[in-house]
Amino acid sequence: MDIGIDIENISRFKSMIEVDRLKNKSYLKSSILNSIFTNKELDFFLKSNKNEEIITNLACFFSCKESILKAFRTGLINDFLMTDIEIFFDKNNRLNVKFTGSLKKEVEKQKIKYVNISYSHIKDTVISSAVIEK
Repeated sequence: MDIGIDIENISRFKSMIEVDRLKNKSYLKSSILNSIFTNKELDFFLKSNKNEEIITNLACFFSCKESILKAFRTGLINDFLMTDIEIFFDKNNRLNVKFTGSLKKEVEKQKIKYVNISYSHIKDTVISSAVIEK
């Protein structure tokens, strides 16, 4: 079993995203967001009408991806991309993760059975954890 934990400052994340969003005039055209999130993830976030809610959700999922990479004990090496990790809610509203690309191969190589992720946020801080079961 491997564990990864991440903590993010939502305001700092927002500043980074807002500069890019204003430059590109859209969240969907943001080069930063497109390097972190899949199209399905972005579509899910943008369903919200409230800008602050979008930013908070983006920060939460970003933190989860960071936790997962820490649990892998590799970080963004070996051609791993943040978009190789797709986080979603299943039909029971539980967080799940799907791997593609190089990370999918790494999951198979490490014989990973399950990845459990969780996050929580309060005010300007989000914390997440990932537990990898082999």
